[in-house]
Amino acid sequence: MMWIVGQLGDTTIYTSSLAFSPDTIVLTDVPDSVRKLAAGTGARLIERNGLTVSDYHTVTKELTNGIGFDDIVVLNPVSAQAVGQLARFIARRGTFNMVGTKPLDGLVQVDFGRLHYDYIAFVGTNGTDIAASYGEARNRCELCKGGASVFIGAGGPMGQMHVQRALELPDGPKLVIATEISDERLQTLSDMFAPLAAKQGRTILFFNPKQLPKILP
Repeated sequence: MMWIVGQLGDTTIYTSSLAFSPDTIVLTDVPDSVRKLAAGTGARLIERNGLTVSDYHTVTKELTNGIGFDDIVVLNPVSAQAVGQLARFIARRGTFNMVGTKPLDGLVQVDFGRLHYDYIAFVGTNGTDIAASYGEARNRCELCKGGASVFIGAGGPMGQMHVQRALELPDGPKLVIATEISDERLQTLSDMFAPLAAKQGRTILFFNPKQLPKILP
């Protein structure tokens, strides 16, 4: 089940460099170019236009039995609230693809835990090729070689495991940043991993975000 959500009045000509073949595609306020792409897939097409944020739950319950959509594609998203609400209806192991060039009008509230427990993925592109968001060339599943990695809440057993892995990974990050809101745990992290970082030729930084000045309202 794929749901493509556009914006009223958008006349952008969208393309797709890859073929996609869901069983069903739901179209909401999409331009003609996307309607033609969807028709070419041979999928069953359903149109639900003129929806408001409050309608998303009803549509999901009606068309997916409440399970959610395997793929949600949002074209030229503007509203952070709309994106956050749509993200609630990604099915387990589903993807959420944002295709657009402009920033949203605010911060998006999402259930961050679902990235881990439900294996959902957020992807995107700033062009008009919907398929450009997907694929290994666009999306890494490993720490960046020679890059910088941040581990939030690194003081617990799982956090410690990931910090250790990052430091011992042969092609791992050059800089590792570990955050923890407990000074005691932070000291434990330093005792455990500062020597390892030095041995591996990596830089590791530790800090408690509660000790930082407040910069956001």
